[in-house]
Amino acid sequence: MTVDAHEASHSEYPNDLKWQELASCRGLDPALFYPEDNAGTWQAKKVCAACCVREECLEYALDHKESYGVRGGFSEGGRRKLLKLRRLAALERQAGSVALDPSPETNV
Repeated sequence: MTVDAHEASHSEYPNDLKWQELASCRGLDPALFYPEDNAGTWQAKKVCAACCVREECLEYALDHKESYGVRGGFSEGGRRKLLKLRRLAALERQAGSVALDPSPETNV
């Protein structure tokens, strides 16, 4: 059965993982996505950059708190930073505040 990108990424079922059938990493050696050090992540990120379901993969990793490997073009450290930025943005929206400009001239 063939799954097109629209159907895979816009499934009615939130737990549906059809998008994985379209992943560029499908069939590649999983070790590529679990390098011994962060210096090896560039190869995995290159595969992710060309993937049509990169965003779905990243969101899945964030939602499931994947703590190892490269997912959706982000290493574990990158995903932690992204989650932190999203939490801060949500807090700012909740408080109705605008992010402060770091330059001293505008923060008087």
